[in-house]
Amino acid sequence: MAAKTLEKPKAMRTGPKRPAVAAPTSVSPSGKSTAELVRVNNRWRDNYNPLRGLIMAKVVQLLECGQRGDYADLQWLYRMVEKRYPVLRSLILRRRSALLKMDWDIKVVSQLPEGATAAMAEAQRKYLRSRYELIKNLKAAIKALGLAEFRGYAILNKHRYQGGKNDGAVRELHWLPQWNFVRDGMFGDWYWNPAATPGVTTPETTLGPENRINPEDFIIRECDMPVDEIGAIAFMRSNLVQKDWDAFAEIFGLPGCVVIMPPNIPAGKEDEYKAAAEKVAEGSSGAMPAGGDAKFPSSSVRGGAPFKEHLEWQEKDVVLAGTGGKLAILTAPTGLNSSQGKTQADAFEEIATAEANEISELFQEQFDVPEIEVQFPGQPILAYFQIASQDREDANAVTDRVSKLEQVGLQTDPGEVGDKVNLKLTRVAKPAAPAPGAPPPTDPAAAEPADGAAATIRNRAMRIVNAARASVVLDQMEKDQFFRALAQDMKPLHDRVARILAIQDPQIFTKALQDFYSELDQLKADIKADPATGRALEKINATEGANAAAAAAAARNP
Repeated sequence: MAAKTLEKPKAMRTGPKRPAVAAPTSVSPSGKSTAELVRVNNRWRDNYNPLRGLIMAKVVQLLECGQRGDYADLQWLYRMVEKRYPVLRSLILRRRSALLKMDWDIKVVSQLPEGATAAMAEAQRKYLRSRYELIKNLKAAIKALGLAEFRGYAILNKHRYQGGKNDGAVRELHWLPQWNFVRDGMFGDWYWNPAATPGVTTPETTLGPENRINPEDFIIRECDMPVDEIGAIAFMRSNLVQKDWDAFAEIFGLPGCVVIMPPNIPAGKEDEYKAAAEKVAEGSSGAMPAGGDAKFPSSSVRGGAPFKEHLEWQEKDVVLAGTGGKLAILTAPTGLNSSQGKTQADAFEEIATAEANEISELFQEQFDVPEIEVQFPGQPILAYFQIASQDREDANAVTDRVSKLEQVGLQTDPGEVGDKVNLKLTRVAKPAAPAPGAPPPTDPAAAEPADGAAATIRNRAMRIVNAARASVVLDQMEKDQFFRALAQDMKPLHDRVARILAIQDPQIFTKALQDFYSELDQLKADIKADPATGRALEKINATEGANAAAAAAAARNP
């Protein structure tokens, strides 16, 4: 299989135009892809742990470097802190999972501009969807863009190669390491830094104009207030406090002992008394001469241990930064019957919705517009990419509300209802009501051979119903007996379907539905083995036969 290639940055810039500079090829003369070159050039970082000997002054220095666009060591530090700091790691995982649970779609603008038609909008929608469906790692790309909220930015390379050839279509969105980028000042151009060399403050001179990236070949998300800035400081403070706490526990965690020697030790006995005192102090049993004493220091002499409160304060700072002030995630009550789980889920869902809207706008600006302008030159932009939450309501509640609306003459949209219950629905036209005096309708399936228990029950039911409509021989009690029997036969199927429709998770719902279909033949066989309707029909037929015999006898003997 051919090695994948990763496009290297092209020599262009935003803002005022500069003289064109030859862009590097996407594959080096040695045949290595850019992704492979990144790994080779960054091997030295495998042996560099930024946490070793790290002090607060160094963290502040790296943050200042980031202000100038020198991100190499700062981003490497961010990566290590995210892996080592539990609070930060948990925030990333929770926010990422909430974002990835959302689905994406291609939509058209609600109000068409002048000169645009619905056909044009639909053509753009279909084309744009086809382009997104070609992207193999769209979910991974969205996940990488979510990391910008923590590290300050994320950059994805539009990879247009299929089988080693560039066919013009974006096939993947490659995440490139943040430490391999440098910026010309706080808001200047982005440059590719192949070896992640720290200390680059003049990238145009140090790296050369050929490494200035072309924004058209990338999707870039920036965040001016990254969480990791606060996370790195909180991590340092937590480590310092943890170090002091460990020392405190070492001193006061185990019961130490200070032996007070007795007064007036006889001359020449000092060493003997000292050995006995050391033996007692080390925890061994022993006796002290009269007048000696042993004291055990406690933490109370130091006024308590404030370490736990200090660590919790650092955690609160990071949670505040990472959730937009949702401290309820930490302060919600715990316990089996508490609502902590729902509180956390609601908070992260709210954050993910806002983040999804921002990422959607990035795709619309940096992917949708260029693709549509190439394929539909001169047309306004009528279709767009959107990440949105899947708002699945309770199926029973939705169907009950739809039923009530349609009873008062209001018609619902099958597509909208299907989105609510995660089902694809179509509207079936209702048969026209029979004209007054017309013969009762018959079931079309009644003329067909009965196939299985369901068809047998249906045919028998329709024959009884039609007979009831055309004759007054069956009284209301007999009809009620039959329909109660019919409901009894169908109850296992009805209950099984109701439980399936109540499932909210799409994957579990699909699995349950597949299991139901696979067991349907057996369920029908169970119904057919001893149908309650069969027993009811036998009673009704016996009653009808007796009534018919009585009527015939009465006719013969008036």
